[in-house]
Amino acid sequence: MRGPELAVRISAIAASMGVTSVDPGSIELLCEAAHDHATRTMEAGGRAAAHAHRTMPNLGDLRMGAMVLRQRAPAPLSTLASAEAVRMRNQIPLPRLKPGVHLPQDSALASPPKASAPPIESVSLDRLSFGSTPWR
Repeated sequence: MRGPELAVRISAIAASMGVTSVDPGSIELLCEAAHDHATRTMEAGGRAAAHAHRTMPNLGDLRMGAMVLRQRAPAPLSTLASAEAVRMRNQIPLPRLKPGVHLPQDSALASPPKASAPPIESVSLDRLSFGSTPWR
């Protein structure tokens, strides 16, 4: 099933469940999740077929792969556990911001910071020129 066809089916399923408006980004996320789950199920079914010395997985192999994936998946948190985790997280106060421009710390950057410019004191004003006339 291609991406647009899957998106139409997911939209139809959401409509049949009473959802009246859906953000297109959520449809895209659901399509990616469905594709990821189907891929993992087929890979697990392929491993089950290889274990049985078959080159092509059959329906039983795919069922076995789906069962293995369900057993490996962590159980979702209960509503009470989720509420408790949210309550504890919300108790942490947000940092107070000072007025001005806020730049990320060097530790939060994905790449190391670039070499900084030399301090202004180390630049000689005698060597600076603008256009054809040296500046002094």
